[in-house]
Amino acid sequence: MASNQIQQEKKGQKKERTQAQAKVELFAEVEKAKAQLIEGENEQAIEDAQRAIIDLKEDLGGENSVLLLPGYFILAEAYIAEGKLKKAEEFLIAAYWNFSKYNKKLEKRDEQFGQDDKRRDDVEIISEDEAVHYRATLHKTFSKLFLGQKEYVKALDELKSGIYMDSMKYGPEHIITSINYFSMGNIFLQKKQIAEGEAFYGKTAEIWYNYFKVYFKRVDLAEGNNEAQNPDDMLVKEACDILQTIQIYFEERYQDEERKAVFVPLLNSYRALALIFRYADQEDRYKRYINNAYSECLRVKGPNHKKTKKLLEMLDMTKEYQD
Repeated sequence: MASNQIQQEKKGQKKERTQAQAKVELFAEVEKAKAQLIEGENEQAIEDAQRAIIDLKEDLGGENSVLLLPGYFILAEAYIAEGKLKKAEEFLIAAYWNFSKYNKKLEKRDEQFGQDDKRRDDVEIISEDEAVHYRATLHKTFSKLFLGQKEYVKALDELKSGIYMDSMKYGPEHIITSINYFSMGNIFLQKKQIAEGEAFYGKTAEIWYNYFKVYFKRVDLAEGNNEAQNPDDMLVKEACDILQTIQIYFEERYQDEERKAVFVPLLNSYRALALIFRYADQEDRYKRYINNAYSECLRVKGPNHKKTKKLLEMLDMTKEYQD
């Protein structure tokens, strides 16, 4: 009797939320888990994401709901990072089937009633943009799984599909698309195709450097009027982690005179990181990476090259700022 009363009380205490509210809550939990993955806190990311899915599952339409896909994707990524590929595969398969079943419902509705019928809202619970994003993420996450399984052909095929979809939506030179180029570089490096892997690493650094170079020009022109649109903070954190990986790879693989061969991608990684830390108002780290870029340019190009002079000017400005 007492047990039944406690269960009733727990049911009564359950937080009531609309599907839209639950969707927002899951997004926030997924963003938190992404940050934990970047920091290497894989187990904590898994624990928090699983708890969120259990808590929000019924409000989102049950375990077969397409709205659970962001949670399944982040769990798959976390398990891949932990090397638990079977668990990652389980969540990716669940995401695939949930997405497939959702799309079949849409097709059935369109066949019966037509796309303009008022019944559309009864079935269509994600936007077209979200559907494209989910499909692209499915391809990209399967690529990471196949890379972990050393199925390189499958990993490349899935990633190519993800890159195509991101390129169609954002453009091939967009910072979102560039994250895929880093993943492509990882695949080629694991395949021992060094030149191809390094080219994709270099492309990633180039895109981020060019992005923030343009961003700060717009900031200067805006003169504090907030006309320059800020990038997504989580994307910047991910890029920072990626660019440091690229930097370390080139520094460790190439020493002394050999480093001239990778001068451009290494310089771009230094400059991109410097601008990211400027964006984050981390003055000491900004100065450190400007100094790295200057030292590399001085060694390879000499003191009279225009890039060397520009970097020295930027370095002097940081000293004036500190004074």
